[in-house]
Order: sequence, then structure tokens, then C-alpha cells
Amino acid sequence: MRSLERQVYLTLSDVIDDIPAKHLSVAVSMGADSLALFYIVYNLSKEYKFQLSAIHLNHGLRKESNIEQRAFIKLMDELSVNYYTDNLSVPDELTLDKGKSFELWARNERFKFYQNAKNKLMFDFLLTAHHKDDNVETFFLNLFRGTGLKGLAGIMAKRGFIISPLLNVEKIELYEYLKEINVQFFEDYTNKDNKARRNYIRNVILPDIEKKFSNYKNSIVSCMEEVSFAIDFINSFIPFWYKEEEWDLHLFENLSPYLQRYIMYRKINDLLDFELENINPKRQPSVSKKIVNYALLKIKTLKNGEILQFRNIKIYKSYNRIYFVTSSVKDSSVQGSFSLDKSEFENKKSLVLSFNQYFINIKIKRKIDNIDLNKNFIFEKDKIVDRLIFSKWEKGDFIYLKYGKKKLQDLFVDWKIPRHLKDKILVLKDCKNIIGIFIPFKFANRQNYILSNQYFIDFQSNYEYIIVSVNEKG
Repeated sequence: MRSLERQVYLTLSDVIDDIPAKHLSVAVSMGADSLALFYIVYNLSKEYKFQLSAIHLNHGLRKESNIEQRAFIKLMDELSVNYYTDNLSVPDELTLDKGKSFELWARNERFKFYQNAKNKLMFDFLLTAHHKDDNVETFFLNLFRGTGLKGLAGIMAKRGFIISPLLNVEKIELYEYLKEINVQFFEDYTNKDNKARRNYIRNVILPDIEKKFSNYKNSIVSCMEEVSFAIDFINSFIPFWYKEEEWDLHLFENLSPYLQRYIMYRKINDLLDFELENINPKRQPSVSKKIVNYALLKIKTLKNGEILQFRNIKIYKSYNRIYFVTSSVKDSSVQGSFSLDKSEFENKKSLVLSFNQYFINIKIKRKIDNIDLNKNFIFEKDKIVDRLIFSKWEKGDFIYLKYGKKKLQDLFVDWKIPRHLKDKILVLKDCKNIIGIFIPFKFANRQNYILSNQYFIDFQSNYEYIIVSVNEKG
């Protein structure tokens, strides 16, 4: 076994348990880096008997793309390696709908291809040929962009099912390996186009740096490791409520200014609605520092209301709390009303209705056993005059509580329910009287079912009771 093959196997062993029992696939472009990785892993598969496959995406950006794809297929057939390949349909314009750049679009298409390949070949991990030189270039590219700490930590060795086992290997070592095993590869002439920022860093800036600092690659890698340690240290201070949909403003304000900005940055990025988030969240476009600083300023200066609307995210401040709402969550505001005549449930023991985003279960019982009053409306059937009505609340609505009559509008203010949540509340009526209100979210330890005092029941009475429970669909 060659030393480079042994080094890669040890790297893989650090992130994969029981390699012989796994199915590994290699992303092969037919360039030097990916071909070197493929042959390394191919030889390891012979030694350690794990299943191997390969994938190739034809981007269609160069006239050589089809030639490279055919060469890939021929190579896999010759080596009897299972493979999956596909073609990328490139749009005519560089900018697509929703403001996404061509670069972002192509990147997302590539990761869709990775997921499709995983579904087709059923591999456990996909190996990519990012090496030490790529990592150093990424460091400088992110540095010049003004990235945060995460960008300065470099390429992650493992991102979901994607692994980069060559991050400690220099590109020159891969060339030497291919020369040793006598394998030819394709050159991508676009890598010489210095109009591309990464190419400019690779071909112009880094050669000048190397003239003065011959060991700069190892120094940068060491720096990236220190940044990763710093990120882990900062993450240890992130509060447990960070992932909640609402934050206590006082708890947030008690954090240091840096930690406030850090967790707001992370929170917004976590909520950004991208299709490939679960595949590779690190590569998704992130919110700018300008947006985060604007949100922090609004939190300090705005009494109540909308703090920020960014892409699919809305952030609200209300009653000393911060709320995060995403458009990817189905709108659950109550729309319209639904009326059920008493005759429709008079002689039925149970009934299930569909209204807006809810399933409403209605049962008629004479005996009440083990019924949780916090999870149902329970009231006497004879108190219903002619119908049950399910609807959204209106400004003139009121309910009778233990301490008297109260307008719902005033009640929600007293309970400090934010404006964007009020429209989600469902009202149960009998003609014009409100029987109860259903609050479909957890809020300040309030019960979900609030029954009007007019409809409280005596469980000792020998009456028929209506039991109503509400469940969200899905």
C-alpha cells in the first residue's frame, strides 16, 4: 500500500466506523484531483473489501464536458465499478428567479445531483477531492469577502454524508501519485481564467505569498484549526433557548453584544428556507452582517412590531419577546367560519369535521370518564340553541370568565399575545355567544382550551355532554 493511500485510509477511519461494512462513492470530474482520489479509494476497496461506486455530473459548460463524461463511463466499465452520471441543463441567463446567481444555482444543482446519486446507488458516504490547496484558497476567498469565524474555519472534513479526506494533502502530491500509477487526466482550461476570484487567488496572490512565506499553507491550516476551536468555545455559551421560535427579550439583552450578534446570525441562517439545507447547510448563502446589525438595532429601538423581513423570514418584537416566523410554515390563520346545525349531531355519538388547518372531533356522551379539561371543550348539549359555529375571532367578540365579561381583543392584550399569533386563534360559538376559544400554540402557560363560564358543567348531573377536541392537520 502506498503512503498516500494509507494516509487517506487513516483519515477516513477517523470519521467512518467499520469501513469494510460501508458503501463509499467518489465524485469524479476526470480532473487530476478527483481521479487521484478515485484511484486511491479504488485500491483501498481492493484491500479492505468495502463497496465502491462513482458519480459524475456533466455541467455542459465546456466543449470537453461530453468527452470527459464518456471517458468516465468507459473507465468505470473497464474497472467494473458501479456508477451514476447525469447532465446539468444550464439556463441561458446568469441570474435566475428570486435573485439567485448562476454560481449559487449551479452549486445547488450539484448538491441535488449528489442526493439523487445517493438515492440511486444507495451509498453511505460520498467522497470529494477538496485538498489542502483548496482549503487555503477558501480561507483567503472568505477573508476577502469579510466572512465571520465560520468562513475562516475552512472546508469541513465531514458535512452530512459528504466527506473530504484530502484536506491534509497538497495538490502536488496528487499529481505525483497519478504519475506514479501512470494515469492521465483532463485539464480544465477555465482554471487559468483569472477573472474568477478563486483563480486569481490561486494563480496570482498565493504564488507571491509563497515567495516570502514558503510554509504559508501549513500556517493557514493551523490558523483554521484555531478558528474551529474558537467556534466550539463560543458555541458552548449559546443558550438552550436559541432554537426556540420565541426568545425572552430580557434573556437576549443579558448576553454580551458579540453573542447577541452571533446567535442572531446563526438563527436567521438556520431559518433560511433552502431546498438543500439538510445536505450541505454550510454551502448555503448566508445573511449579511448588515442585515443582522439592522435587526439588532430594531430590537433595541422598536417598542413592538415587525423587526425584519428577509427572504422567507419575519422577526417580530412584542411584549418583551422576539418571535421568528418562516413562510415555509403553512399559514395557520383561521379563515372564514363553519356552521353545524344541532340536527346534524343530535342523534350521533361522534363526528369529525375538517375546517381550515384543523380536524374537529365532536362526541356526544352521557357519562364523562377521564376527560382532560385542558385538551377538550366539554359542555351540556341542551345549552346549544340551534347550532355550533367555528370561526376566527372578531373585534366585538367577548367571553364570560370567572371574573366577568371580557372582550377577546382586551383579553389578548392582557395576556400579551403577539399580533401575528392572534389570527391563529379559533372561536367556538353558539349563535352569538362564545362557548370557548382554542389557542393552538403554547403561550405563557395558558391552557389551549378556554371555556366560557356560562358553559361550565356539573359532572354530577345526568345530562348529555358535547366534547369537542381540535387537532392540527398533518
